[in-house]
Amino acid sequence: MSVDLHAVKVADTAISPAIADPTAAAAYLMTHQTYTAQAVSVKKAVVHGILFEASTGDWLRIMARADLSFSSGYPNTPIASDAPIAAAKMAVALAASDITEIDPTGWADFLAQIAALVAAGDVSTATQTAITALGTIQVPQWSETLTGGIVQTARAQP
Repeated sequence: MSVDLHAVKVADTAISPAIADPTAAAAYLMTHQTYTAQAVSVKKAVVHGILFEASTGDWLRIMARADLSFSSGYPNTPIASDAPIAAAKMAVALAASDITEIDPTGWADFLAQIAALVAAGDVSTATQTAITALGTIQVPQWSETLTGGIVQTARAQP
């Protein structure tokens, strides 16, 4: 068993009113488990697909902005209009065949570039929401389905 029996016992004893039947208690714990957000790596090709396939025309606007030039001071003294241009150039560089991943540690920076495209009106908030959702998964509290046997074993723990 890979389930933390102590955690099952703690959760089982917290049920109010108590459920004597271990199978019924297991069913209750499964339906009332919590989920924790966990950061994950995202393949660049998946992000490209969302940007390219968006029904809001995001890709056409990104391509147009990527053709713009930076201010004369970029990158040493960039101006506000340089951020969406840099973000568009980054987005265009994402290839549909690129299976490399955006590491979770760089995800916030990547999302900031997407936000610059949203602020510039090039990417819709719906597309931004879809891309943002890629960076996390919801991990259930229990690593496997709880059974009456697991609850009974947890109850027998000191």
